[in-house]
Amino acid sequence: MKRKIIQVIGLLILFCKTVDSQLNCKSKSLYEYDGNCVIYCPKDKPLSYNNVCLTKCPGNFLDGSLCRDECPRTKYEYIKGDIKECVRDCPENSRFVDGRVCKPECPKYFVGNVCLYSCPVYKPYLNIKECVETCQGTNNLLDGNDCVPSCSGNKKINGIFCVHNCPYFAPFHNLQDNKCYNECPPNLVIDDNQCVSTCSQGKYRDNKLCRIGCPYGKFLDKIAKECVSKCPEARPFVLDKRCISECPNLVAGDKCVDSCPENTFLIIETSECVVKCPEAFKFLDKNVCRSKCPDKFLNNVCLSFCPNFKPYVNNNECVDACKGVKYLLDGNECVSSCNNSKIVMENTCVFNCPNYLPYHDTLSNKCVKTCPIGTELQMDKCVRKCSNGNSNYDQTCSSK
Repeated sequence: MKRKIIQVIGLLILFCKTVDSQLNCKSKSLYEYDGNCVIYCPKDKPLSYNNVCLTKCPGNFLDGSLCRDECPRTKYEYIKGDIKECVRDCPENSRFVDGRVCKPECPKYFVGNVCLYSCPVYKPYLNIKECVETCQGTNNLLDGNDCVPSCSGNKKINGIFCVHNCPYFAPFHNLQDNKCYNECPPNLVIDDNQCVSTCSQGKYRDNKLCRIGCPYGKFLDKIAKECVSKCPEARPFVLDKRCISECPNLVAGDKCVDSCPENTFLIIETSECVVKCPEAFKFLDKNVCRSKCPDKFLNNVCLSFCPNFKPYVNNNECVDACKGVKYLLDGNECVSSCNNSKIVMENTCVFNCPNYLPYHDTLSNKCVKTCPIGTELQMDKCVRKCSNGNSNYDQTCSSK
């Protein structure tokens, strides 16, 4: 027991000497090294803490050759594993400053290499973790306060902003690039304020709009799925405001009809209604254009009988006088010759010659006043005069 007391007393004396040595060295701005005061700590104990030379710092920060409990305000704390240092500039692998601590990345946001917990007013937007003045590069769109490469959810792009709905000054949403436009690009049409390449089911393109039905003055081309002012050549006809390739009944211009409209005429052969009969069907029979009239005609109009001012018929045409090849009048028909039973009397075919031209010249088949030379009169007929005393019987000379 007495020995233990002696040992404790010895340790207390040693501790007091050590403390006294440290205080004496520190007061003299020297370092204590193995009980001695020295100007510099030697190589075997190059570090110092409270003016005592050491081989390593006792769990605090190394600032050059000094061990500190905390770094000075002009330096930052850099911790890597068991190493704790005070540095003037953070190293590249821990370049961000969070308070006074060097970190490899910031817990929230940063400007330059300074960590922040909210972006400043002069750089209000967030590009991943960096506070920026404007969104640029691949993250050039602004969704709330975040710079993003594309808008999230059902949001659309209006300029650089992600919006739930396109604004009134750019109301059309282009599905191809997800952008808002004041008018759709040239190759696209508007369908419920969306720019699309083709209209949705049941709608048809009318210039730049998709419609359920075509407006007045336009026709539906179902094949092309658009409203047109004029039907295409492949489907040139209109039926119930639709373009079709063939009409079921009649055609009036480019429209299909059940009967020809007023002031038009029907060509039966082609089922067409026309304003004027074409040359191939130039004859008008009531409201029908024909290639020829069934009876008579005047000025290409078919008639059942000729009018008083053109009472005669030449090749079915009503005329005021017979002329040309058919200069003879047979009844009211112009003919080139009278038939066998009739005689020509002043360009008219008659059964009997009149009193003022009483004789029938059988050689010319005409009524004459006197028989011409070379003929002789036999029973009111001028017949060929036969020679050598022969007689003429039925235009044949024979001996008596």
